[in-house]
Amino acid sequence: ELSSGINAEYGGVLSYLFCGLYSRDTHNLVHMTHNLVHIMHNVVHVTPDLVHVTHNVVHMTHNVVHMTHNVVHMTHNVVHMTHNVVRVHMVYVTPDLVHVTHNVVHMTHNVVHMLCAGTQSLAQFL
Repeated sequence: ELSSGINAEYGGVLSYLFCGLYSRDTHNLVHMTHNLVHIMHNVVHVTPDLVHVTHNVVHMTHNVVHMTHNVVHMTHNVVHMTHNVVRVHMVYVTPDLVHVTHNVVHMTHNVVHMLCAGTQSLAQFL
């Protein structure tokens, strides 16, 4: 009777320990499984998204390089066009303006002389 009581008590302790350990292990297993599900979700969804985003960043960087290249070329062209405009003005337009202004001064001078001569002739006639 004594031995059966000890066995029952020992069995109860073992059962308690087993259930306690089992519960703790089960709890940990549930958490680990939950974490694994999250990890798999990230691997399946987040990793492809990151690959796509990285791919897009590479393409955008490539496009920025091309746009910068184009801006450099356009700036180069504006410098050339400005040079051409200045050269055309210096070689053609400015000398022409000087000649035209010179001729206008001479014509105005001649008109003043003709008006003076005309006035004198009219005065002599009258």
